[in-house]
Amino acid sequence: MRRLAQQRRSHTANQQKQAAKSAANAQQNAANQAIQQTEQNYQRTAGNLNPYISAGNNALGTMNALNSGDYSSFTASPDYQFTCARRAARNASVTGSYLKAQRGLTCRYVSK
Repeated sequence: MRRLAQQRRSHTANQQKQAAKSAANAQQNAANQAIQQTEQNYQRTAGNLNPYISAGNNALGTMNALNSGDYSSFTASPDYQFTCARRAARNASVTGSYLKAQRGLTCRYVSK
């Protein structure tokens, strides 16, 4: 009877050992899959943000130039040129010197 009880305990212990190993393996596989999914999400997000990162890096050079006093990119912009042309035309109509505006009266950035 003792021997039978000891065999049952041994068999039960082996089953528990196998169940623990199986549970540990399942947990490890789930953790690996979670890590893999996180890596995929990171790569996808980095790819989606890449155009914005590039645009920011490109704009940084322009901002540094403006900060150091180089206003050429500002004065060359289409909206600035349009405003200058309108201002020249308005000044010409007010002063009656339309020909002066046609000869290339240009806006200039004046720092204060």
